[in-house]
Amino acid sequence: MLTHKGYDWSQPLIEGPQNTGFASSFITPNGIQNSPYAFLRDGYLTMDVSEARTWPRGMKYTGQYGKSEVKRQGEGDPNWESSAYNMIIVNETEAFIDNHLASESDDPFFAYVALGA
Repeated sequence: MLTHKGYDWSQPLIEGPQNTGFASSFITPNGIQNSPYAFLRDGYLTMDVSEARTWPRGMKYTGQYGKSEVKRQGEGDPNWESSAYNMIIVNETEAFIDNHLASESDDPFFAYVALGA
């Protein structure tokens, strides 16, 4: 998917959160255990597509935050670590809230934080 010639990752995600009125987003398009194994910030990939790797189904490895396993083969960030997913989401949410309070404290915001199981 990431290296498919039909995709232009220099363009924003079509029908993503920004198309439905959200000013900011940090997402995985298909969750924690589906390709692409990568994050998108405000509709754009956070990785360089030329560095994408194929994660084989059933691959098990130990990362910084514990053991990870790839359930389905697919392309993604070479640094993907499913055991770090929740920590990354929490840190990004905390940074968003801090920035929002510092710069737009009178504006309401909505944060939907879906952690992996």
